[in-house]
Amino acid sequence: MTHIYKKSTALIAGAALSLSLIQPGEAAVESNTYQTFTDVDRSSEFYDSIESMYYKGVMSGYQTGSNFLDPKEMKPLQPVTRAQASKMMVNAAGMFPATQNTNSFEDVPESHWADTYVTLLSRADVISGKEDGSFDPEGQLNRAQVAKMIAETFDLPLNDGETSFEDVPEDSWFAPYVNALLDSGITTGRTEDSFDPYGTVTRYQLAAFLDRALDQLTVDEMNDRQTLMIARETLVKLNDQLSYQRKNADSTEDLPGYDTFSESVTPFVTDDYEPTLIERYENVCVNCGATLFHAPFFPEKYIDFDVKNEDAISFTVAQFDSPYLMEVDLLRNGEQWQVNGYIPDGEDTPPAPVDFEQAANFVQYLYEGGAYDRITYLDERPDAYRFYHEKNGLETIFVVNKNTGAITIEP
Repeated sequence: MTHIYKKSTALIAGAALSLSLIQPGEAAVESNTYQTFTDVDRSSEFYDSIESMYYKGVMSGYQTGSNFLDPKEMKPLQPVTRAQASKMMVNAAGMFPATQNTNSFEDVPESHWADTYVTLLSRADVISGKEDGSFDPEGQLNRAQVAKMIAETFDLPLNDGETSFEDVPEDSWFAPYVNALLDSGITTGRTEDSFDPYGTVTRYQLAAFLDRALDQLTVDEMNDRQTLMIARETLVKLNDQLSYQRKNADSTEDLPGYDTFSESVTPFVTDDYEPTLIERYENVCVNCGATLFHAPFFPEKYIDFDVKNEDAISFTVAQFDSPYLMEVDLLRNGEQWQVNGYIPDGEDTPPAPVDFEQAANFVQYLYEGGAYDRITYLDERPDAYRFYHEKNGLETIFVVNKNTGAITIEP
């Protein structure tokens, strides 16, 4: 029995950002609208960027309770760590969040939560670590480093010319990356003539930078997983608002009337789909944990786009734990994408053949961590790859079908 094989391998600015925060002990205003965060007020100039990155799955919040609807703490003023930034970069780039490669940093072993993200960026030459060979995952990033990470991650054209910032010398190592962000409209600097290259980057600043970076892409330019972020953001926002209304209801008779909160929901649905939305809201069981709208969470084992442009996105997608296709139809209304069709359990998933690396990545992403904190490769059968896990005397064997990509657990 051998360990899953891994090949060994040896960061914007913006004007000074202001943020309206909900202070500790300050009660949120009661509303029929779901409050997503505990510490970032909706009136904040940068609320939209933080909300966008959260709902697209680029960044995570900190749980404040046991229910998924409990508002998240975002810690927007906390300096972002190098490990956290790596995760956000990988997610924003639409990379598949698993790999059978390793990185060369002794302080980011395979057991580290950020190993996959650091490895992916290292292999893509986005990061190179420090002079002593370490990565310093809990260290902070300055604005020059973040500029490089964003420029490399999004493959922005570099500009070796003179900058408009007095603190960015033309011969500095970071000038081409700062220029790349400036040319792309991702940054305008701390002030008109200052970039502050050595200033610390906070969680909300990186969220704003990445939000702008994604905004520079047209839908046609986005890869499949970046396009799925649009659907994820729209569907999860819609699900959160509807689930919030149902959270404290004891029965369908106690449900708040749709018209009492419709203004918080209608931005996310077309007029044609709204009657179906109301039916789903009124008929899905109350307080049983049912999800009204499953978003296309990652990773996906099959995806096919029927339409993918600036006005419409239509696709079918299959998750690893479902034998059925999810069908999603989105239309754009100004700056907002809206659900125009949604079938959670459509046709049977077509065969999606996988090779060993894909199979290992699927199992790694789905099951490593938590109860399955280390997966090992067991053997190969004519029609499947098998992976093994043992913890506290409990042995588990995962079987990945080569022809369909389906994952089962041997009894």
